[in-house]
Amino acid sequence: MSVFGGREDYLKLIGADGNPRSPIWEIGRDAGSVEMMRGLPFVGPAGEMLDRWNRLVGRPRSSLYIDNVVRTQPASNKFEAHDSALVAEHVAALQARIVEHKPKLVLAFGNEAFRAVMGVSPYDEGTLPKIKEARGFLFDSPLGPRVMPVLHPAFFLHQHSEDAEWSAEGERKKGSEWVPWWQLTQLDMKKAVREMRMGCPPLPARNVQMVSSLEEGEMLRVAVRHATRLAVDIENGRDLTLSCLGVAVSPHFAYVIPAEAEWQLALIREVCESPLPKDLQNGKYDRYLLRRYYGMEVRNQTRDAMFAWHALQPELAGAVTEKRKGRYNRRSVKSLSVLASVWTRDTHWKNYDFADKMEQYMLCGADCCITMECCDAMEPHLEAA
Repeated sequence: MSVFGGREDYLKLIGADGNPRSPIWEIGRDAGSVEMMRGLPFVGPAGEMLDRWNRLVGRPRSSLYIDNVVRTQPASNKFEAHDSALVAEHVAALQARIVEHKPKLVLAFGNEAFRAVMGVSPYDEGTLPKIKEARGFLFDSPLGPRVMPVLHPAFFLHQHSEDAEWSAEGERKKGSEWVPWWQLTQLDMKKAVREMRMGCPPLPARNVQMVSSLEEGEMLRVAVRHATRLAVDIENGRDLTLSCLGVAVSPHFAYVIPAEAEWQLALIREVCESPLPKDLQNGKYDRYLLRRYYGMEVRNQTRDAMFAWHALQPELAGAVTEKRKGRYNRRSVKSLSVLASVWTRDTHWKNYDFADKMEQYMLCGADCCITMECCDAMEPHLEAA
């Protein structure tokens, strides 16, 4: 009989593995065939891969607590085949264990585990970013622990077979995406180790000040005079009309100048043409748009986060495919979000579903801060290369 609510429709449940008082928990989705036979989580092919990851970062299985969102196997291994009432019982029990034992860090493998340990339903697709966007970022769960979402090891059992579908000419025979998930996941596991060694301190704050008045413009001028370098970023509409310029004076503080009044456009020009060294993300685009449509020059760009990432780790910078004239072509990813997931301790912040202009401005300011922090983090590695 199930220990969850006395239900008898699932007669066999697997247990957890390890000591729940461990500061690190690893949570998966549900059981597979091998797990059902042995009565423990992550002991099948996906578990062997997880053990390999843990060994790579010097984290023995005996030092962990390992569990699943649902402690049984669904029909055809499809999560939606679970009885929803039983899922709710298992999720509530897992969340209660988290609150009781207070782990320091939870690695959540896959969407369902990520949602459950963040205190929402595993069926809720709208509250949190999906796993491919969220992986590598850090989140504070309302249940207490620091959470890092990670791709589920089972994903790679399927992904590796798909990787063989590239032709010798680099054309993909089917599918539409290729990203170095394997390498990124290794970095995620190492990042989790660093986070624990640091003691899971508070996540960084990115403070953004709007420049909506002449007085706030003077505050920006004073901040620029005292800065040693700037990070700048633009946001624009689909018609290439400039929306704003973000200006970070440190990794933790940025100003955003809306491109509305004449004095704001003049201030944008002043900042862009200042002699201070500047960091950008894919700065060729920003510089071209400002020069082509507004006659402004971004002077003294000395670092570019995207170019640094591609130069430092070209095999990890990622690739996407676009179907053009019936062919799939590989091209480089230029995502600041991927860089931040590797080089910063931020929570996920990229959301282009803006409710209003203010949300766009706030994102632009955060982008500037994160661009500067990514450049700072990569620079010593580039110098050593």
